[in-house]
Amino acid sequence: MNIDECREHKVLKIHQTLDDLKRPVIKDNQTEAIKESRNASQDAKIKTKGSFTSVENKDKVKRCRSFTSTNQSTPEMAKPVDDSLVLMQEIHKNLLRQAPLEEVPLATHKATKDYRTKMVDWMVEVCTSFKCSQRTYFLAVKLFDNYLRKQQGRRVLENSDIHGIGVAAMYLASKFEDIYPLHSRVVAEKISHNAFSKAAILQREEEYLRLFEFQFNFVTPFDIHQTYMGIMRKRYCGDSAPVNDVAKFAKIDELSLLLVRMAIQNADFCAVDEPMLVFTAIFTAATLLQLDFARSSQADVGRSGRAFTYAEFKTHLWRVALEIEQGVPNSPVFFHNRQEIAELAHRMVEFFKIFDKWHCGLNQLKTFKKLSFHLHVSSSEKIR
Repeated sequence: MNIDECREHKVLKIHQTLDDLKRPVIKDNQTEAIKESRNASQDAKIKTKGSFTSVENKDKVKRCRSFTSTNQSTPEMAKPVDDSLVLMQEIHKNLLRQAPLEEVPLATHKATKDYRTKMVDWMVEVCTSFKCSQRTYFLAVKLFDNYLRKQQGRRVLENSDIHGIGVAAMYLASKFEDIYPLHSRVVAEKISHNAFSKAAILQREEEYLRLFEFQFNFVTPFDIHQTYMGIMRKRYCGDSAPVNDVAKFAKIDELSLLLVRMAIQNADFCAVDEPMLVFTAIFTAATLLQLDFARSSQADVGRSGRAFTYAEFKTHLWRVALEIEQGVPNSPVFFHNRQEIAELAHRMVEFFKIFDKWHCGLNQLKTFKKLSFHLHVSSSEKIR
């Protein structure tokens, strides 16, 4: 071996030694694990197609069992919450809390009940003829009565004061509620027929504003009626109810609102708190329709072949009131018993029978708010 070959051999040895030092040290157990994994991979490659099929089937069974166990362990999902229904129920409870127990408006005044009835009846004609909203009428009556209550102990009002108070109440209610409210000039010329000047109406408006401290958002019977019927429509009738059910529900809505309109024209019903009055009107309307239906021979088939009965509606009305009004002040079903509601319903039916003869005015309800359907109420009809 010459000198050059000896040098190259030494250099090769040195590089091999350096490479060995750079390699990671593998222990005996790690070497065995690597060998086993290599052997397992080689065995898997040698497996036949049938063996692969059996493995896949086993995996499918495992997945099915896992899916089944997940279904059994997971509870059923709750029905989606109707946000509009929840909101309406909260609004209803707030309305009941805000509805005060009020005194009779004519308690200390010399103005007679007949004059008040004529004014409230005339408001029906004005609000309907000038296309005011339904709530405008009820708010006008509320403003009118609350003005009479506010003046108790301050001054004694005569029959001659009723006209001006009522005209101003309609003017303010329209300004508060309607999109296109009544103008003071229209009120002076076309509604009061120049009995009051435009300046006099504006002066009376200022008096109302100061008397109520600019707070006109009173709770009206119409508000309570709308929430009651809205909740019942959502929970009982539903959005996809058959036409027959919707028509019957509309009859309850129309008749009960008419009973409320009739009741607020009678000063004797002003002693009844409004939630009680509205609840009883709805209950009475369903009862009258139930009795009227019993005399007819029409088929009473509701959704999916199930009968829609007015008796069932009354049961649901009680149930809904008991459920959502618990602990709420002025709740009819919690602060009055069934006997009191039945007695008020009887009074309401008797008043409905004699309303035309009792009325001292033009009975504008008969002209402008006549029922869209025929209702027969016999003289011996009683609430059960």
